[in-house]
Parts: sequence; structure tokens; C-alpha cells
Amino acid sequence: MVKLFKAMVIAILMMLLPVEPISAQQGKMETFETNGLTFVVKDITKPDASATVTRTTLSGNIVIPPTVEWKGRNYNVTNIAQHFIHSQYSAKPTYKTVTSITLPSTIKSIETGAFGVSEVLTEIKIQGENNFFTVENGILYNKDKTKLVYCPCQIDATNFNFPSTVKELSGDAFSNNILKSITIPKHITKLNDGGGEGAYGVFGTFYGCKSLTSFTFERGENYTYIPAVFLSKSINLLSFLFPETIKKIGDYAFKDCEKLIVTLPSKLERIGFRSFEGCDALKEITFPKTVNSLASEAFNACGGLEKLTIPEECPLTYISSSCFRYNVMLKDVKLSNRIKIIHNDAFSICRALPAINLPQHLQTIGTRAFSDCISLKEVKFYEELENINEGAFSNCSKLPELNLPESLKYIGFGAFHNTACTTITIPSNVTSIGICAFLQMKNLKKIILKSNKCNCTLIDDVLFTADKKTLLAYPAKSEHRVSYTVPAGVETIEEGALSYNYLTHITLPTSLKTIYAGAFAYNSYLKELTIPTNVEVIGKYHESNYKSYGMGTYNIIEDTNVESLYVLPTTPPQLITTLGYTPKKFPSNTTIYLKKSVDKSKVYQNHINWQSTYNNSYAHDIPVKLPASGLKTMGRDFDVDLSNSTLTAYVATNATVQNRIGNATMEPIKVTGKTEGKYVPSRTGEYTDNNAKYEQYIGVILKGNGDEEATYRIGEEETLVPSSTQKNYLSFATDATKVTMTEVKDGIKYTNLGMKDGKFRYFKQNGTIAYNKCWLSMPTSIVGELSATAGVKEFNMNFISPTVDAIDNLEVADKRNKRYYYTLQGVRVENPKSGIYIHNGKKVIIK
Repeated sequence: MVKLFKAMVIAILMMLLPVEPISAQQGKMETFETNGLTFVVKDITKPDASATVTRTTLSGNIVIPPTVEWKGRNYNVTNIAQHFIHSQYSAKPTYKTVTSITLPSTIKSIETGAFGVSEVLTEIKIQGENNFFTVENGILYNKDKTKLVYCPCQIDATNFNFPSTVKELSGDAFSNNILKSITIPKHITKLNDGGGEGAYGVFGTFYGCKSLTSFTFERGENYTYIPAVFLSKSINLLSFLFPETIKKIGDYAFKDCEKLIVTLPSKLERIGFRSFEGCDALKEITFPKTVNSLASEAFNACGGLEKLTIPEECPLTYISSSCFRYNVMLKDVKLSNRIKIIHNDAFSICRALPAINLPQHLQTIGTRAFSDCISLKEVKFYEELENINEGAFSNCSKLPELNLPESLKYIGFGAFHNTACTTITIPSNVTSIGICAFLQMKNLKKIILKSNKCNCTLIDDVLFTADKKTLLAYPAKSEHRVSYTVPAGVETIEEGALSYNYLTHITLPTSLKTIYAGAFAYNSYLKELTIPTNVEVIGKYHESNYKSYGMGTYNIIEDTNVESLYVLPTTPPQLITTLGYTPKKFPSNTTIYLKKSVDKSKVYQNHINWQSTYNNSYAHDIPVKLPASGLKTMGRDFDVDLSNSTLTAYVATNATVQNRIGNATMEPIKVTGKTEGKYVPSRTGEYTDNNAKYEQYIGVILKGNGDEEATYRIGEEETLVPSSTQKNYLSFATDATKVTMTEVKDGIKYTNLGMKDGKFRYFKQNGTIAYNKCWLSMPTSIVGELSATAGVKEFNMNFISPTVDAIDNLEVADKRNKRYYYTLQGVRVENPKSGIYIHNGKKVIIK
């Protein structure tokens, strides 16, 4: 029984031990380095295993041995790997140091590109008799000389006389050769692809032949394919006459042939990836009628290309990604109407392109397809177009108008970013508009939305998401206003949504939570801004797009003249910094005003982002200058605390006209729990205008001494409201507001009066009142109107003294204190008698 138990334990332990799979045993590989050569042995368990030489760190003359010893066993060296000569910078590059290679008799195979990266190799030798390869005049062939394997690059192969037996050229046969001209005889029937990679080096049949100027195929050939990397980097090649039988041009075939001029062959069907990239001498390209396949970047960065023609007979149905990107001289483009898709970046950065007549059957314009075409002034769309993708016309800064077709369904992120359009009409079938679609459109005056099934909506010509929670775009050159109030309920202001405007003031709702980067940037008239109390994030951006057509690197008030930034949140909002960029600072002269309790706590000053990123001054006392009358109208988008101020806030509760004299009754504003006239809530509720809700703000008259320089603070409470029993006929303008002489509200006629020189006066004409101001709007039955005033032209203000009952924090004063005392009406007293006064910002009793 004990023996059985032990056997079971041993069996279990054996099961838990790691066991190398049979396949791994059979395929076990060893890599080792000896004498400056790196070898790989595959299947070391096999008795006939051989070695492949893969790399060398040697220079000069290299002799590859026939055998190599490793761990007591000798292996025949039978193979040479691709990039044996290489340009890898992480290891010791050998493409400029190895001048001669001697091969052993044991070599059976040599991978394409083994030597093709070399720029200094002068000869190839074979030591002894080899059954697979032979060398003639330093040039390597296969044994029967039907394939030319490699001609050392320093052997001048100009007008090379190919042996009549040669039928095939390897993919690196003359790579980097110093030859000047060559003719391929018709007995060569096979040409092979080149290849390689940037890290180790690139090779091709005639890759990098920098002295080559003339290349000819002998007539009678029957080639259908120009191989990959065939003549790439042959920078002085002037012309290339395609055999008429050619149907395919391989990837990179003529890449960076800077002086090459060609005419595409008449039977051509496929143009490969980057096949003509960087061919700067090409001035005109006409596609044959047979082309049906066009790989990405085929004509990318052809700096001299001026004209492109794809004829109607051509069966091609798309323009591939980046195909004509960076063709900075391209001026004339004619596309077949068979084209249905123009893919990403297809014509981006074609800086000279003045106009484009899009194909009639085009359905999709890809991401950035025409971005940065800075000369583009005209685009003709047709009625089958459905999708304009992300950044399609981004930075087409001269594009003045867009006549979008009714067939359009989708407008992508940043689609028309930084264009010159003055009006955008969104067709009736559009269902989706991407974020930032109209970003930085500096000339935009109006957005017209015809679609009733779109994911966006217009409120007073401003574009929002359909749920009205995100402000997407405010027309930069809107002619309606010089200031703007964002509707209630908006939670997000998108990237650059209110940028490049002429706005003097922007009022934000308490519902706001997120402000994206550049939201208010480049408003040169903007001098102040309030960050509402519920804002949690400032400077957020769309990471995948910010470099191309976003404002991710912009501060929310970038290049404005904001001097006063009122920040209401008690907890500092998160400040987002753009990856790879130094965060943009607020203007250096911007003062950040906080609630007193927040300012004293230094929570902003000590916050890592607010402290290190924004080097601005902080304060809690906000200065205000009174005119000579000592009276100033005011309304703020935050609560105002006057408890430590010499000023008192009044509202208009009534008015009388007697003996041609008008008097307005002015009472100190009443707020439960606060001293009369010393606390002004900012909001009283909401109202509806044009199917949108807006917050209702409070207007007051500040009373102090003439020309006084006083201060007030941001209120701490935020939830207080004025007394419901106190009427207030003062109306507050959150933005530039049109005011008529009279108006009808809820069936009652009202007369509007403005304040001038400390008195209310009838408006003599309809006009506009500036933001943060207020005016008197009373029933006409009380104040009459200008045309029937019986001589009354103005209303004096009768200020009612604040009641003493609401005074809090009374202190017994020392009359010997030299600083001035003020009555509760704001009158300065130098020798106060017994009573209640304001002294050092507090209410005191003098006995």
C-alpha cells in the first residue's frame, strides 16, 4: 500500500513538471556568434542540421567558413540570410565597410537581399567547387547561369553584356550599382521583387543606382510586371519606356526617382504602393483606360506634378489613401465619374489646387481627403454624395462657399475646419454632424439647418447637439450680437466653439460642467469671463484629432484680453494639458478672482496645475469705479457680496408722477438672512425664448459716493434668492440686449427707461444696452411714456434707508478711530454722532 502511494505521488509530480513539446524538441533553434559572424542552426536535433550565417560585424574582406563549431558539434554553413550586409544602427552597420566576400563550397542558398544593401562591395568569390553557385568576373550566378544573383555594387555594370543563358534577375541583382546605363535583353524573362525594411536597409533589382540615367528593355520582350523596388532611389534616371505588355507596377517600383518622366503603359491595370512616390519631375499623369487598381500613396509627394487625368473609360472606382498627397504644384485634376470613393488624405496638402469638380457618382470623401489645400476656392458637389468624413476640407483657408448636396447624410469631425465659408447650409438628409465640424471658421456668419432628423439643432443660429446639452459652434462673424448668453441646461462647450468671435462678453449657465480647449480663444474683445460653480474640467480635447484639426493645444482664453477671470468652483476644476505640449497659460495680466474663503484657503494657489501652469495673481476683492453721480447699474453672473463694501444695492419697486416730477422708489434689495442691500443673488429662475431656456438674472443700482473706487466680492451662498415680497422693475442684460421704447409683457404694456447722470430717462429710440447693465421697465400705467409724459422727462430716485433689524455683526465703535464712517445710505461722515454706521467694511454702533 505504501509503495502504491509513493508511486502515485511520483506520477503526480511527474505530471506537474514542465515537459518540452515534441514539436519544440524537433524545431529547437540555436543562435550564436563566433569570429564576427552570427549563425542560426534550426532543428539542432537533426543529424543533418546546417547553419545559416545571418549577420557580420566584420569589415573589409570577409571569408565565410564552410563549417562552424558550436557546443562540440560541427555544422555545415549552407545558407546566407537576407540583410547579411545591413545598415542597422542598433548593431554595427556593414553596408559601408564590407568590400569583399568569399563564399564556401558548402553554400546552397542565398536569400534575396543578402548583399543588396551594400554600397562598397567590389567582389564575390567562391572558395573551392560549389554545386549551386558560380562566379564570373566577380558576379554571382546560380550554377547553370540562368539567374544573375548579385553583381557587386562597385563593379560598373554600364552597358553590361548579359550572358545569353541568363533568364532571370534576382531582387537585388544590381542594387546600389554604379552603372550609368543598361539594356535588358529579351532573353531575360523574369524579374523579381526587391524588399527590405528601413531598419536594416532596402534593396531592389536596380535600387539606388544613383548614376543610372538610361534604362532600356530590348524590343520583343513580354513583361507584364515591373517588380517591387525595381528602380527605387535611382535619383538620376531621366526616362523609362514601359513595355506595352506591362499590366502591373509593383510597390515602390520607382519611388524617389526624382528626375524621372514617364508615360504609363496602355495596358496597365495595377499601380502599386508608393510606386511613384517622390518622383518630382513628373508634370502630367494620364491613367490608361485599363487601370482598375490603385494602391495607397502611389503618387505621394510628387513635387512637380501639375496635371492629373483619369478618363471616363477608366474602370477605377476609387482614389486610394494619400495617393496624390503633398503634390504641392497640382493645379488641374480631372476625375472619372466612375469614382465613388476618395479615400483618406488622397489630395491633402495639394497647395496649388484652385478648384475640384468632384465625380458625379462620388459617395464618400475620406478623412482629410482635401485638407490643407490652401488655394482651393471652388468645389463642385453632386447629388450622390453621402459622406464627408473627418477633416475632409480642413485648413482649406480660401474656400469661400459650399453648396452641399441634398443627398449628404454625414459631416465628420472637423470636416470644414478653418475654411473661409460665410454661410453653411446643412442639407435636409444630414443625420449626423461631427464635433468641431465648423471649428475655426473665422468668416462664418450663419448656419442654416434644413434637416429635422439631425443629431444637432440650432438655437438662435448657434449649433448645439440635439439634446441641447453641448454647444458645438457659434458663428464667428455672427451679425446678431456682440455678446452672448449660453442657454440654461448646457453642460459642455466644445473645442473652439466660441473662438474667433467679436464677443465682448459671454455668460455661462450654472449647468456647465466641461469646457473644451480653445473654447473662447481669439476673442480679442473679451475682457472678462466667469467660470460657473459646477465646472469640473477645463481644457479637455479630442486626442485623436487635436494635431490635425482641433484646438487641443489652445488655452480656453488663448489670445483674448481677459483681465478678470471669476472662478466660482470651491474645488479647482481639472486642467487638461495636451500630450507633448507645454500647457498654454492664461494671459499674464489676468487676475483670477475667487470666493474669499477659497482664496484664503490657497486651494487654487497650491494646486499643482493651477500653481505651476498658470502664473497669475489671485484675489477676492473686485474693484468697481462709480461715476460722479455715485450710482451704477449692475447685474452679475455670480452672487455679489457687499457686506464689506461701502456700497449698497437697490431695486426699483415703484414710481410716481406728480406735478410733472417723476420719482422712482428705490429699496435696498432684501435677501433672507442677509443685511438689506448687502447681498445680491445672481439668478431668480429661468425664462423661455425661441424654444430655449435661459437663466433669469437680477439687476440692481449700486449706490455709493461720486467717483468712489469701491470693491465687492463673489457671494459664498449661491442658493439664495431675493425676497418674494419685494418687486423689482429693473431688468438685467446678460449680453448686449435690444431694448425698445415700450413693449408688451403678459398682456401689459411696459415703458423702458435707462439711467443717465443718476436719473431714469425715457428711451428716445429703440437701441441696445450693454451686458452687466440694467434698465427700468415699468408698466406704462405707472410711468407713462415719452409721447404722453406731460413734461416729465426723467425720474429721480428716492432711496429708502435699509432697516436696522437685519443688521448683523454689530460692534461698538471707537470714535477716536481716524478712518471715515458712512451712513447706511453710503454718505460719508467725518464726526459721527450716536447711531449705526459702516466703518472698516463692518456695521458698528456708536453710543
